[in-house]
Order: sequence, then structure tokens, then C-alpha cells
Amino acid sequence: VVFAFAWYLVAHVMESSILPLEMVYEHRNYAAMLGFLVLLGDALWSFGRGERHQLVAVCVAVLLAVLVIPLAFRASLWGDEMALAGKQLEDHPDSLRSRYHFANLHLRMADTSSDPAQQKRAVLVAEHYYRRMLELDPQDLVALVTLLYMDGKYLGGTGHASLYQDLLTATRKRVLSPTDYNALVFFKDCSVRRYCAGNDHEYALMVDSIASRNDVSPGLAALM
Repeated sequence: VVFAFAWYLVAHVMESSILPLEMVYEHRNYAAMLGFLVLLGDALWSFGRGERHQLVAVCVAVLLAVLVIPLAFRASLWGDEMALAGKQLEDHPDSLRSRYHFANLHLRMADTSSDPAQQKRAVLVAEHYYRRMLELDPQDLVALVTLLYMDGKYLGGTGHASLYQDLLTATRKRVLSPTDYNALVFFKDCSVRRYCAGNDHEYALMVDSIASRNDVSPGLAALM
């Protein structure tokens, strides 16, 4: 018993961190549950000696049958990326990552769809959830850059001025994370296609804003 609980706690220490995780996936429990499975197996082995082995076999069969049902559900869900993203969003509506995943899948659909009606629907859904990301973090660079990209490519540039200004402000005030670095590299790429920066002056302003920071790596400055 002590071994099972000790294994469970130590395994979760390895799977977790001192920082709160946005979403909980059941696979974080897999290694930790091995301790309890060993305990369960030992208990069944001890109880099933003699004439009770048939009863133990029936109990194990029933347990496996019950566990197959959620297993089949999760397997089917993980086999459909859009359904999985929708379920995560349903279970964690206030998670930044859930909103991003759902929005990003719809943006990918818009970028690859040859059906104008499907593309339009996907763009609207993606825009909605990227803007909902800004409700949680108004200076989220991923959401701001992606909205700029969508506005330039699909929405006629109607919101370009305000989005660009919000992005410029965020690059001056926000403490940059590795995810923000990726967003800024994406800004460069989509500016080449005139989706993010509408002209050379806007792009130069953004580069100057980033270069003026003391915490920006030389590598990012060179990429910009």
C-alpha cells in the first residue's frame, strides 16, 4: 500500500510542475497509476487463491468491459482533431490554449478549403475564437498577429489599423515568451505578402519597436 501511494505521488511530481497547467490530460495519470495497478493485482492474486479464482476472473472481465467503453470514446475523439478541439473547448472554455487550438484548426481549414462557403464559415469561427483569446489576454501576440493575417487575407483589411496598433503597443509592453517569438516570425512572413504590415513604414515601425527592447535576443532581431 505504501509503495502504491509513494509511486503515485512521485510519478505525479515528474508529470507536473510548480506552475499551474492549463488543461489536464488523462495521460498524465498513466505512469502514476502503475503503483495502484500493482496493488490491485496483488490483492486479486491473494483473494483469488483456491476456489475463488473463478469469481476473480469474472470481476476482472467485468472491470475490463467497463473500461473499454471510455477507452473507445477517447480513441474515437483523438482520431478526430476537430472533435477533440471542440471537446477541450467545451470542458475548458476559459483556457487560452483551448481557444487557440479550436481557432487554429478553423484557420487551417480556411487556408486549405476550395469551397467558398466552407472557407467563409471557417474564417468567421476562427476570427471569433482568436478574439476570445484577446478577452483573456488583450496583448496576446499570437492572436493579434493571426487576426492581422486573417484581416488582410480574408476580411478586406477593415480592422487593420486597430489590430496593427494593438500589436505595436503589445510589443512595447509585453514580456516576450518563446510563443511570442514565433508570432513575430509569423508577422514577418505574412508581412512579405502584405497581410500583416500594410507597407514598409509599418513594418519598419514594428522592427524598431522590437529592436528597442533590452530582452530581445540577437537571433530574433536578425530574423526580423
